[in-house]
Amino acid sequence: MAQPICQILLVAAALSVDACEASPTAPGDLTSTDALVQALVQHGAAVSRAGPMPSSAYPFFSVKAQRIVVKDADVQVFEYSAPARADSDAARIAPNGTPIGQSHVSWMDTPTFYKRDRLIVLYVGHSAEITKLLESVLGPPIAHGQ
Repeated sequence: MAQPICQILLVAAALSVDACEASPTAPGDLTSTDALVQALVQHGAAVSRAGPMPSSAYPFFSVKAQRIVVKDADVQVFEYSAPARADSDAARIAPNGTPIGQSHVSWMDTPTFYKRDRLIVLYVGHSAEITKLLESVLGPPIAHGQ
């Protein structure tokens, strides 16, 4: 009798671990750039902070971007004081990543935007590894270019 119970517990444990890997980090955990960096590191990524971007780099957002490097890919993080402020800027992003409000952007590569809590995150590139990693922490993108 003890053997089937152990097998059931092992299967339940495996399913719960698998479910944790498939879902983004728990809500409320990503309220800062530092929290995002920590979550990405916990998912096995090499991440470093590269400093703030000039405000002229992204004039269509109300906050400056912080640049982080995730596995050699540049990622821009826009950290807001409240989720409502992030929601307001995120609402201006077209589903394909341009335009953003009244600004028509010519991206160098594929733009992918994510919105989570007080953060908007932008990855301009086409690495499936990077987008999968960002989705594992941030959830599905809110905008993705062609």
